[in-house]
Amino acid sequence: MWRKEHTGRFVARRDLRQLLVIEHPWQPSRAGRYGQWETRVAPPAGWKPGTPLFVSFYQSDNYSGDWLPGDWTGIQAFVGHRFKQLLVDGRMVWEEDVADEQNAGAVELGYRGEPGRSGFRDPYRLVEITGLAKKQLTLTWRVVDKVASTTKLPGDRYQRFGWSGHDPRQVKNNFYTAVYFGDVHLSLTGQTVRPAPPLVVAKTGGQDAGLIPKAGIPLTLVSRGKLPTPGYPVRSGVPLPRGQVAAGTPFALRDAQGKAVPLVARETSHWPDGSVRWVLCEFVARRSGRYRLVPGAKSLSPAQPVQVRKHGRRLRVGNGLLELKLSTATGPGVFSGLSYKGGLDLGEMDFQIKLNRVGWRDTFKTHRRRLVVESAGPVCAVLRLEGDMVDARGQRFGPWRVRLQIWAGLPYLLMDWRLINESDQAMAMLLDWSANLHLPDLSGAMVDFGPFALGFDPEDIGVKAMGHHGGGATPRAMPLHHSSELSCRQERVDQARLYRNTTWVATAAQATGFFNLQHPKGGLTGAIRWFAEEFPKGIVVRPGLLKLATLPEYEDALAWPHDRPFVRLGRGEAKQQMFALWLHNGKLPAGQAEAFNRCVQDTPRLFDRAWFVASAALETGPPRDHPALAGWAAEVAPAIERTGIGAPRLGHREYWDTAWGNDYRGRTHLGLLQYVETGDPRWFRYFDAACVHYREVDIIHFCPEHPDWVGAGHLYGEDHTSCGPVGNIGANCDGLLDHYLLTGDPDSFAAAKVFAERMLDCNAWGRSAREVGWPLAQISRWCGQTGDRRFLRKARELMEVVHSYVETRRGIFSEIHGSWSYRGIVPFMTGYLAFGLIRYHQLTGDAEALQLLRLIAGGLFAEARVAKGRFTNSPFPEINLPGGHHRSPSALIGGLAGYLFLVTGEARCGEWARECYEGIVEKSPDAQLSMDMLPIAGWMLRAVAEQK
Repeated sequence: MWRKEHTGRFVARRDLRQLLVIEHPWQPSRAGRYGQWETRVAPPAGWKPGTPLFVSFYQSDNYSGDWLPGDWTGIQAFVGHRFKQLLVDGRMVWEEDVADEQNAGAVELGYRGEPGRSGFRDPYRLVEITGLAKKQLTLTWRVVDKVASTTKLPGDRYQRFGWSGHDPRQVKNNFYTAVYFGDVHLSLTGQTVRPAPPLVVAKTGGQDAGLIPKAGIPLTLVSRGKLPTPGYPVRSGVPLPRGQVAAGTPFALRDAQGKAVPLVARETSHWPDGSVRWVLCEFVARRSGRYRLVPGAKSLSPAQPVQVRKHGRRLRVGNGLLELKLSTATGPGVFSGLSYKGGLDLGEMDFQIKLNRVGWRDTFKTHRRRLVVESAGPVCAVLRLEGDMVDARGQRFGPWRVRLQIWAGLPYLLMDWRLINESDQAMAMLLDWSANLHLPDLSGAMVDFGPFALGFDPEDIGVKAMGHHGGGATPRAMPLHHSSELSCRQERVDQARLYRNTTWVATAAQATGFFNLQHPKGGLTGAIRWFAEEFPKGIVVRPGLLKLATLPEYEDALAWPHDRPFVRLGRGEAKQQMFALWLHNGKLPAGQAEAFNRCVQDTPRLFDRAWFVASAALETGPPRDHPALAGWAAEVAPAIERTGIGAPRLGHREYWDTAWGNDYRGRTHLGLLQYVETGDPRWFRYFDAACVHYREVDIIHFCPEHPDWVGAGHLYGEDHTSCGPVGNIGANCDGLLDHYLLTGDPDSFAAAKVFAERMLDCNAWGRSAREVGWPLAQISRWCGQTGDRRFLRKARELMEVVHSYVETRRGIFSEIHGSWSYRGIVPFMTGYLAFGLIRYHQLTGDAEALQLLRLIAGGLFAEARVAKGRFTNSPFPEINLPGGHHRSPSALIGGLAGYLFLVTGEARCGEWARECYEGIVEKSPDAQLSMDMLPIAGWMLRAVAEQK
């Protein structure tokens, strides 16, 4: 029987780990005040008076008097003030200052650990009490203030934390500690008694073997409205449940009428048992609506397959409608011609950039070095061309790469090209950045750029200064005269303009991003992806030339602000632009051109929310309309949307780190999870755009001064190119791997691979939970994708760090978080540790990983929980919010509890998951959680739904 006693501000309580806690709040202390636990015990059987008797017990606390000088980290050292004691029948037999150091290692090295050694000094104590032993003993564990915190001693020091919101004069005498005692045993042998942590056992049972319906996997082709009449290409990943489809199984695709659709299916990921986890489907969709993917059935080939023919150094790619002409030799240009059966015969395409210099400009054009046929299947051919952008003197700006796609039965050419700045310009100011396609003389054509309203802004400085404005044109049928020019330009986020030569004739808030040219010789329709969102963009049409401009040239446009951040390309930065052409008979209706443009802006894809969730290939929660999750949709979804799909896109560089923030804490991956759970197509666009942006702009593609930085992401900051590589917490392969699995984009896979390879060299001994948990999550995911044993070895190395730095009796990863003095759990960082441990457990089934998860769950709820569904931000009181708690980490902690409930069936873990969920969704003035706290929230949501 234990009895507690406390005076002053001390509080004594027993926690869920069966530890005896004595706590003093973050307030000034007074001498002589104490808190204590005591019990009456008898020596063990076999003891005789005069023979040795020992007390073995556990002791720990959250405080240290060690510190190092510095400008940023806080210090609140009270040495010689507060003591831990053991008394036997009122006589003290053991005493230590709470300021004693419990981390192993040297403070000068940040208590950095090493493999095979605990990161903590032994928290167990063995005290001989032979001289005081008798048949009944009163044992008392006490924490007492011998000296008030207002009395200064030689070892004391206060230094304000750099981000503190407190007045040092008011808080410098505050002295907080929590002391933990437990595992009390009387021993005759003089050996410390260390109880083993409780065993955690996973449930048995596997996936439902009949999950895939006999008729096939139900899917919907998601598109923005009707498809154009010829159809549109689809390259879309579909997940499969574990153990359902063996590797090498063929696939067929059937439309809503049960008609077979020509398909190429490629396995892109496998479960640990070797079964298929993701399959990439390539086909031409003729209509939206329902489809079924049928494993085990043979696919249909197209009636007119794509053919790639080589004649010496000439290459021709055709599908019976289009023929693309290329050369395998080095030289200028991208391709030499593009023709449509019964229509236009177009000339060569070239890429061009113009670089602003002081007093002149340099013009760089394509020099082709290499042509690679990446794929030449019956449904689609993909060609990759590479080269350099060089000027007339041979001066090089950087490399370019373009992919060209021709699909069976379609009169389309799909293209995306990428440019990297490897010039002498730390920040290149580009005056023109365009793809130029030579046309036959199309004088007399009519051109439609989509919906515009006649008119201009009379207050515009260019209009006032130059008088270049006009009217009278029909915006959707503008005549193209000899030696004239028509252009559509998205000049800023809220304004697009139509020009006739340099005369501003019509305006729209956002251009749709396409043109439709009609001429007796034939017609041409084109579209630039994300035309308005990633402004500036331009489409320029002349009788003999088409310019598809990532950055349009502005000749004779007064006060064009070419020095704005969104028209810059930093050194080592890349930019990709996707566009598409449709050759036709010159009579294409506007509605067809608009349907084509919608597909370019948002590529059609296969999706079924229920199926994607049920496959368990992603860590999603249930579909968001699950009745048990109504509170989430009402209270949480708007807060998440505010920093995701609700944030504006601010130009082609997304210069300000607002919405995407260099993929901070895996925002791309989290955007995909939101899409799968909600089915909201805006989230897929966010995911797609953020991945492309991250892959091109946020990654260091060139840095001769630091070649080891190449392939890493820039640290988030004011300018993407002004800071070095991000550390462990920013090393994300998740989102880019997702992007590859969903879209088949090889660039995303290549970038994810570089990130993963870099993580093989990461050092996680810095004593931060997220610095080990985050790379552990990423490495485990990549190992599961590739099966590469190097990554399994690295994951095991990271597990050594976890074992070293988790104090198992308290279940804490003790951190120094803003202060040398207060040590303990940082809940959100421990949540990221759980992220890594969950991924590792899924990869390996390691029982010790599962046990660690259960231990840290107990530590979080015992030490960091301060109210229902509320947790502290830090063990350091000075950086906790007013009231000492918030719900931001609750999704991480609830995800940990939810995973444990689903894997082990432990009811308490289910209750914890529900508590976190209810704390998140309740109406409260507390700040709502943010998107970066969601990587394991799906486990919480699943646990809540299952309990309902």
